[in-house]
Order: sequence, then C-alpha cells, then structure tokens
Amino acid sequence: MKTVYLFSNFDNNVGFPKEIGDCIKKDLLVYESLVFISSSPLGYDVSDFYFNVNKNWFSNIGIIFRNYYLLDNRAEGNRSIDLLKNASCIFLMGRKTREQIKYVKENNFIKPLRNYSGVIMGISAGAINLSINSLSFGCHENEETTVLYNGIGIKNDWRNI
Repeated sequence: MKTVYLFSNFDNNVGFPKEIGDCIKKDLLVYESLVFISSSPLGYDVSDFYFNVNKNWFSNIGIIFRNYYLLDNRAEGNRSIDLLKNASCIFLMGRKTREQIKYVKENNFIKPLRNYSGVIMGISAGAINLSINSLSFGCHENEETTVLYNGIGIKNDWRNI
C-alpha cells in the first residue's frame, strides 16, 4: 500500500515533530534505502546541504537507513530508476518546484513514482510536484509567470494525523 506524506516546512535542525515521527515509524517497516530527489539537480551545493539536513531528520526520530541516495544530475539515469523502484522510502526535496518537475520528467521518473507502493514524501516543492495538478507561483521561482501544470499524479491512501 502506498502512503504519501505531504509537508510544507520544518526547522532544519529539528526536522519531523514527534507526532509525525511516530507516524513515519509506523508506516516505514524496512530501512534499506532512502532515495532523495533533488529540486536543484544542477545546484550540487544546495542539494548536498539539504540531503544532509533531511537525512538527519530521520536519524533524529531513530530511523537509520542502510543506504542513502541523492538523485540529481550526477546520478546515472537507469540506475536512478532502479533505486526508485527498490527504495524503502522516496523523499522529494523542497525549493525549486519547476526545476524538480523538469528533472523528474526528463529522467522518466513519473511511471516509477506512480507505480511505487511504499512510503513517499514530498516537502514544499516536492509536495507540490507529487499532486495531479500543480501550481507554481512565479514570485517563488524567480520567474514572472505563475504556471499550472501536470504534476507527478500520485494517488494514495491518505493518512490523517
């Protein structure tokens, strides 16, 4: 069963509040691999920074994965799809909504993400892009236009916390 978490923002140093952490621990049964999808696939410094921040959120609630992966332009295409298909958890990172959806589409991640049956999380841009219909405000992306576009289209069993 697919479980989807959509987040807005957390304190970088604290991460998941206790109530959400408890829910995540109930839903995540295997801690083999956590795969992050960057929203700045060419911004390696930013991606690496948030990769470490977001990894720490899991360790702060007592979840340690055997393997952690960051998908950005440094990752190999076919290997990335295999990582998504076999992930214990997928986490779409925040920041650049339009860059992330472009990266996801260009790397053929839509189908593996839609077919994924585990725990998938999105924060900020990642949460917006997981939806069926997504809206990106230009003022947040250094763009002049606001755009409505097709998101990844995740359908799930919603968890009410």
